[in-house]
Amino acid sequence: MAGVLLFAWGCGSVQKSQTTRDNAKQEIQGPIRAGITPTYPPLIFLKNGKVSGIEADFAEALSAELKTPVVFVEKPFPELINSLVKGEIDMIMSGMSVTAKRETQVRFVRPYMHVGQMAIIRKRDSQRFAQPKEAIYINGLRVGYQRGTTGLAFAAEKLLLAELVKFDSAGAGLESLQNGGIEVFIHDSPTAWQIHDNPKYSDLIAVTAPLTREPLAWAVRKDDKALADRLNAILGAWKKNGWIDEIIGRWVPVSLIMK
Repeated sequence: MAGVLLFAWGCGSVQKSQTTRDNAKQEIQGPIRAGITPTYPPLIFLKNGKVSGIEADFAEALSAELKTPVVFVEKPFPELINSLVKGEIDMIMSGMSVTAKRETQVRFVRPYMHVGQMAIIRKRDSQRFAQPKEAIYINGLRVGYQRGTTGLAFAAEKLLLAELVKFDSAGAGLESLQNGGIEVFIHDSPTAWQIHDNPKYSDLIAVTAPLTREPLAWAVRKDDKALADRLNAILGAWKKNGWIDEIIGRWVPVSLIMK
């Protein structure tokens, strides 16, 4: 799994600095409603009925910085941006990749980490897909993706010879791959890390070479510059004092984090 890459900001002390606290002195009125889709371990998921993961830990730390509660609002992933635009939520904290299309609809703050789309296959097909950037372009290859994700964008743009199959969730795509319904499932590094750690997917493996490199970031409404500026200041301080690495390191093995 050396090729399952999660890219995080630099290193440093795990203690939050005075700079961080200074950036959060001004109070924000009322709770911050954070839209999430808790089906994306280790970024955001349910564990024993509780929202957990990297984004959940960020939300707890952010609440302390902003001196106001961060309240989770669960939505299907494809509905998060529309819910933000309509004012049903105040920000998105759900492992969302920054794309040009999404940037026309929302304002992203500075990324907290990077991931890459990866080709997930059955272990018995490892030799066939040893060179993924060539093998996945085979004419007629059945390739699965999750709707509303950047896996779709990659597949639609690059895999012009493939037969693309849509799934509503990563779990459904992985199950189809196991059962022979598709030959490759395109998803990102956290999903590839998940199958590596989960006995349920012991027959699957992520091909080593990432297909893309994508920043993950929180999003706010395009006209909410004030909140974006506050979040950017806090993230900048967290980057400087190593707090981002501390949180990500709770959920991702150090060997899988590329600085």
